[in-house]
Amino acid sequence: MSNQHGSGGLVLSLGRKIVFFCVLYCFSLLTIHSVLSLEEGKPEQVLDASGQHQLTKNADKSSHSLPDTSPKKLQDKLDQEYRIHGRPYEGNLWELSDFAPAWMKEYFEWHKQERFRLLSSTEPDVWTKTPLLVMQCLKEEDSKCGGTADRTKPFLFLLREAYMTKRLMFIHWTLPAHLEEFLVPPMGGMNWRAPKPLQDMLVQRKTKGFKIFKGEILKSSRYKTTPIIQTRLQSVDGFRELYDDDLVLGEASFEDVFHDAWRILFTPSVPVQQILESEFRRMGLISGKYSAAHLRALYGRVEKRTEEQVWALTSNAVNCASMLYPGTPILMASDLSRCTEVAVEYGKQKAAKVVAREQISLPLHLDKADGMENRKPSEFYDTFVDLYLMGMARCVTYNRGGFGQWASLLSHNSSCHHNQKTSIKGVGAPCNWTEGNGNSVVGANQESPIPLFVEPMSSDP
Repeated sequence: MSNQHGSGGLVLSLGRKIVFFCVLYCFSLLTIHSVLSLEEGKPEQVLDASGQHQLTKNADKSSHSLPDTSPKKLQDKLDQEYRIHGRPYEGNLWELSDFAPAWMKEYFEWHKQERFRLLSSTEPDVWTKTPLLVMQCLKEEDSKCGGTADRTKPFLFLLREAYMTKRLMFIHWTLPAHLEEFLVPPMGGMNWRAPKPLQDMLVQRKTKGFKIFKGEILKSSRYKTTPIIQTRLQSVDGFRELYDDDLVLGEASFEDVFHDAWRILFTPSVPVQQILESEFRRMGLISGKYSAAHLRALYGRVEKRTEEQVWALTSNAVNCASMLYPGTPILMASDLSRCTEVAVEYGKQKAAKVVAREQISLPLHLDKADGMENRKPSEFYDTFVDLYLMGMARCVTYNRGGFGQWASLLSHNSSCHHNQKTSIKGVGAPCNWTEGNGNSVVGANQESPIPLFVEPMSSDP
């Protein structure tokens, strides 16, 4: 367990590949509009003055260069949409990242120019002639898209696929609601929102879906001439290993780049931001200056826990968080409200600051909530609030499922994590309570500066 990734902001042998694909348990649904004619080098790292890690700048080389489609006359209007106004730095978010590789920055710039060109075009059927890759979850077609983490984490892997196949990548949900109800592109980031003409095409055409192995995605010759590819890939790990297969020397790994890439694509919607800012004030947390513990007490066929089990699981989770970042506040999140109550009680026993959200009900599951289609978007806010509360910690401990691991990837130090390895039998990776060294970085009454997030990008015309 090491501490390598800071807040900055980014080959398997044939034998390993064969073994890897033999154990794949998950298929991905890829839908293709053929009628539309739409068609380790671990990176070297150094500590900055604040003790956080930064990636040393290594230019990567790639043969997948994108065409130049940046008409000068569009630049002023593009700047209005993408630039960060009223901040010390005015420009594109990807220019701030030392972790985003050169190919990714090139793709973001190309995506910005090409998307705007298509929106400004008067050419008939221009969207049917453009190679596209759409991450979708549509109530008209997709009855199951997976939980929030499993359906969202593959964005980084698909971003590389879009670059390598020269496709414009978009994300479009209508189930349980539009993704923009929860997450939006940040000012200066990549605008992944599906424009209205594309949204109409996605729901007006019936698509024929079939299953393929994850390793086939877009790389097979049969997909190269297919202009629009719709996917609802799900993965607990976001296809981390497949992404890392294509790294070049000096390029940041999946784990190292996820934090920056996420913040280039996403910022919480205004309602979610407001809840987060309120929670940060109430709990007295500072972004990057606390640890988070996520505990799935109810997982799989486990539907209840005894009080003894709750105390054992919860106290261990809090201990693990204290071990990761001693002497700092601990945020507790769980799918069982009794666990958060016990965590706060346990913190008092240890004379430590352990905080949790004050929730009457648990967050709804995006793929399993009863009467999902009739629910308001606001009923799902808590899922994203919990994600960001944990994802803005410096270190994260988790156990089952992909949600806690997702938060760890988003955290200020993605390599500062611990898997509690719980099972129906109990704790598999126990931790001991760890006291601070007397130099705690956070006082009880300190607050994070507001606003906590980059403002949302302006809407399409």
